[in-house]
Amino acid sequence: MTDTNDWTEPGYEDDQGGNLVHDLRKQLKAKADAEKELNQKLEKAYGQLRTQTINEVLSSKGVPSKVAALIPKDVDPTPEGLTKWLEEYGEVFNIPKAEELAQPATEVATETVDAIKTMQDVSASGETPRIGGPVTQDDLTQAKSLDDLRALIARGS
Repeated sequence: MTDTNDWTEPGYEDDQGGNLVHDLRKQLKAKADAEKELNQKLEKAYGQLRTQTINEVLSSKGVPSKVAALIPKDVDPTPEGLTKWLEEYGEVFNIPKAEELAQPATEVATETVDAIKTMQDVSASGETPRIGGPVTQDDLTQAKSLDDLRALIARGS
């Protein structure tokens, strides 16, 4: 008896069916190859759909798109699943939770608003505003100490 399997080699003819077994095996292999190719296409389409869904949800929540690469494969790529994952791991990426976003903004002090306006005016005009006006000769003669002169220099610059 030989060690080879004659029934798996091409050209093997069955005593009763001719090339029937060979043809059936050939058809079965073609079906398996087609199924494998179809599964590969399906996996590719699923991957593209998952990526698109993740990017849409992240952008709607104001999350940087680079976070998408860090989302595990076992996370459900639906808006609900991604929202749940973001709520659980968002603090790692410095993403505020939904209830933190809903809180009203705190009031800004009047001095801060004035300082911001001054900075905007300076950047728009390119001129430094003078606080207290220019330094005059009288200011210099009335200075009695080194601190007074430093104050005048700071005022005039």
